[in-house]
Amino acid sequence: MANLAAYPKDSLAGPTPNLPVASEIQAQLNHILASPSFQGSKRGQQFLEYVCLKALSGEMGCLKERSIAVEVFGRQPNSNMGDDTIVRVGAREVRKRLAQYYVTAGGKIDVNCAEQGVPIELKRLTWGELLQYPHSV
Repeated sequence: MANLAAYPKDSLAGPTPNLPVASEIQAQLNHILASPSFQGSKRGQQFLEYVCLKALSGEMGCLKERSIAVEVFGRQPNSNMGDDTIVRVGAREVRKRLAQYYVTAGGKIDVNCAEQGVPIELKRLTWGELLQYPHSV
């Protein structure tokens, strides 16, 4: 797995071996968000879209629990994140829905087949290293 923060922009110096370009990631995000796995969760959609768009804009290092709480969940900037678990609960829900997506017929992906999309994974690490995709072999 590689950190999405290192992905190449479409318009930059051409494709980098084994790394998807922004348009591939955006296409897969759109497919995931439109899937039945995410249809019942507006907040899950907003959370995943927010994290992916931050990654695509090169702002993965800016992802913090507080920024997600404010931008996605509408919390006040001065909220006590130690007592408010909404972001952690939201991340768990998105991981569950992503897993559900990838075990359904529409989500099964051969990571060696570019036409099927770029698998997106929400990691359990620091917020700046939250999003990953597998390397192609």
